[in-house]
Amino acid sequence: MGAHLAQRHLCNLSKEPDPLRIPTFPPDYGFSKCKEREMVLILQQRDYCAHYLTQLLKYKCYSFLNFLACKHEQHYWDYREHLDYMKFMKEFEREQRLLQRKKRWEQKWPKLDNKLCVRDPIHLVQCCVLTIWYSA
Repeated sequence: MGAHLAQRHLCNLSKEPDPLRIPTFPPDYGFSKCKEREMVLILQQRDYCAHYLTQLLKYKCYSFLNFLACKHEQHYWDYREHLDYMKFMKEFEREQRLLQRKKRWEQKWPKLDNKLCVRDPIHLVQCCVLTIWYSA
């Protein structure tokens, strides 16, 4: 997972996902069941590790004189932030692979209609026959 966002400026932009508009593909594309993540804090503090942040803030409020007592909660929250960042990078790289796959598919089959299920061998043969028949 060494994808760097500066790669977007050096490579072809059509193959790189836009980090501000991720994801463009549906989240369940290629997965049978995906659990939707939830957020519980205000918009400025909102991320997917919010329940750890609420525990940390609550503990800081209860032990405000002893700020060193919150190390465990701080560690849990930092760890969840790290895992959330890793998940974001995996989603970014997945989006990048799907865009590259889409480009390769469009170069290989430029005249096929996207409404047909081209993974089905019967439709694929019908599309190839129709393409050859129309071009002749």
